[in-house]
Amino acid sequence: MKIECLDRPGARPTTFLVEFKGNTILFNCPLEIKALSKLADIDDVSPSTPPSMGNMGFNQLDTILSRIIHNTKDIQGNDTTLLDRCDDGCVFRTVDFSLVDLNQIDVVLVANSELMLGLPFLTEYLGYKGKIFATEPTIEFARQRMEELVAYHGRQGSFISPESALHFSQVGNMNRRVDEQWRSLYTLRDIRLCMQKIKPVRFNEHLSLYETMTLVPYSSGYSLGSANWSLEATDRKIVLMSTSSIVANRHPALFDMTIMEKADVVLVSDVRSGEQNDTESIRKKILSHTARHLKSLHMSIPFYVVSPVARRSLEYANILGEWMTAGHQDIVNMATKPLEHGQLQEEKELFAYDSLQDAIDIKEPSILLTGDYTCLKKGSVISALEHWGKDQRNLCIITDPETLLSQDIPHSRMKIISLILNTRVSLWDVGSILATACRDTPPPHIIIPDMLGSDRFKEKWEMEHPEATQLHTMNPGESISIAFKNKMEMIVISEELAARLVPEAAQINGVVYAIAPITGALAMYNNNYELQPITEPYDEYLLKPTEIAPFNNNDT
Repeated sequence: MKIECLDRPGARPTTFLVEFKGNTILFNCPLEIKALSKLADIDDVSPSTPPSMGNMGFNQLDTILSRIIHNTKDIQGNDTTLLDRCDDGCVFRTVDFSLVDLNQIDVVLVANSELMLGLPFLTEYLGYKGKIFATEPTIEFARQRMEELVAYHGRQGSFISPESALHFSQVGNMNRRVDEQWRSLYTLRDIRLCMQKIKPVRFNEHLSLYETMTLVPYSSGYSLGSANWSLEATDRKIVLMSTSSIVANRHPALFDMTIMEKADVVLVSDVRSGEQNDTESIRKKILSHTARHLKSLHMSIPFYVVSPVARRSLEYANILGEWMTAGHQDIVNMATKPLEHGQLQEEKELFAYDSLQDAIDIKEPSILLTGDYTCLKKGSVISALEHWGKDQRNLCIITDPETLLSQDIPHSRMKIISLILNTRVSLWDVGSILATACRDTPPPHIIIPDMLGSDRFKEKWEMEHPEATQLHTMNPGESISIAFKNKMEMIVISEELAARLVPEAAQINGVVYAIAPITGALAMYNNNYELQPITEPYDEYLLKPTEIAPFNNNDT
């Protein structure tokens, strides 16, 4: 088998191409987002525009062609990149599929909603036509997140000005060396068509892939519907472990350790650095800062959630009891909403709005949850910072690990605290999981990301399991090949050959068996093995070889 990491250098390893038993599996398809520091209109950054253009009508064809030719020469002739000339706050791209034959990919498996945001590019722009599997909550939360991205970063309508740098990326990456495949975001239509191509699955559901492999999703404990996947074929089992969590006192279904049993290869990805899980400590700090701030105000504080998908997301989360822990499922059976935000909404203490412009009745002081972590200069977050950021008595707490803290936050006189809630497992957590689930037989092969602490983890694991496991490290762009010595393969007897069998009773150690000798020709197609009747010039049941007349030279 072969595993290749498709992520670009410097990115978190989350996307893999797995070749196993003649099948090719793509694991995850995330979206890489880049916030631009230069947010100027293209006309403002083109001082070399020919002066004669100002006297020409915009609707004239020669004007449009002139602008396109001028901008093309300017881009190709200067060091200015397409990103510098881009008139949007963010640009987007998927992993590099340039060296991948998409026609050879048999199926795409998705771990969670954040790791499938690049799928519309794969299906609607690159033309992937194969199967895609994800759990139902993963599909719906991904749809909502994609629509939120379009609301913040998309365009109204489909027209893009010909002089815009984005026009060039839309019509085919005219300067691929410079733009590095960055482009503007997909559309709502792309999202709708992409979602129609995904098949929803359930935890522990067995999916057959060309009858040679079984795909099974297991709960990863990270979010509602998030999954790790196992690939099982005859006597081999591959585990694809992505974003997972073993943090207690959360609502998603617990991490299912049974996925590790009898695994031959465990691929570990999207883990956090560090040994200790300080999630509970960070949570307490957030509550402490919030409580201290509210106590000083001596007022009842309402909660506001602002996002184009806020209402749908909050309502949908509270009907997913079957994807939660057993305790939350019991609450659902009592006709009570399992998540506390439902009760807050009923008590008129939590309100959801599409935008701050809609929140005309917002009360102060209050707690506001909003913002697109990919860009702090777009959407509701910029309105919130402009409104409340000038007052140093206000407090901003950043909790998402993906928030781009390198961005300059405008109007930041308010106090800003970064308390990152990262519930993902670490390498050391993975070691504990494997030690518990595979106590007797550790996996022969473990693949981990090459990251801070991976050397120490590898040294410790090999010390505790000498010669039991071969531990590999992987970087984006690298591949690992593992040779299996197959113990056995599954063979199917054809119906024609099975009809010829004449079983006879035989007693072995007091047990009666039906035994029949069998002879046939082994045929293989698409990695399926079938035993078929031997095709000879004579039929072994109608004409015995001894009955064939000997050849006589006198015969004519």
